[in-house]
Amino acid sequence: MAVEDSIVAALRERGTLVAWEEIVRPVLVSVGEHWQRSGAGIEIEHLLTQAVTTAFVRHAAELPTEPVQDNSVLMAGGPQEEHIIALHAARAALAERGVPARLLGPRTPMTALATAARRTRAAGVLVWLSIPDPSAAQGLATVRAAHRRLVVLIGGPGWDGLPTVPATRCESLADSVNLLEQAWADRQGSARGSVD
Repeated sequence: MAVEDSIVAALRERGTLVAWEEIVRPVLVSVGEHWQRSGAGIEIEHLLTQAVTTAFVRHAAELPTEPVQDNSVLMAGGPQEEHIIALHAARAALAERGVPARLLGPRTPMTALATAARRTRAAGVLVWLSIPDPSAAQGLATVRAAHRRLVVLIGGPGWDGLPTVPATRCESLADSVNLLEQAWADRQGSARGSVD
């Protein structure tokens, strides 16, 4: 609980994107590298991952934001993706900006993501891969076809070397958040314009 509380305090003080880049991500990488080198400490990595995830969820829940509704943004781990801690960080960063976001979770089939995007008329989607998954790349066209105004974004190192058309590659978590926020803002602006 002390680790979780410390992370929440850092998120409040520095904001999600700064805390992610300066504190959370470096610690997670260090713990992961230690486990890879020594074969020891996987329990520490799992406990830390849980504490970080819970801290992001707590932080996002404390922030005033628009209700999650149609035209919100969607985020999901690819069909084989187990690790979505970066998506929890993105959701918290979006909450700081008042942008409503739905997180579908890990191992999301691309057809399910496309269906969710179509039903909710999502402004944008972000598909995260930490390891390569050709089935995710093959499903991008299905997601893109969900509706004509959908912005399809991809993030994470797992996209390296995979075909990514028709999606926009995000080079960082901040890039992902900025592009999702822009997609949502553009949709809000066009929705207001169509009423006038």
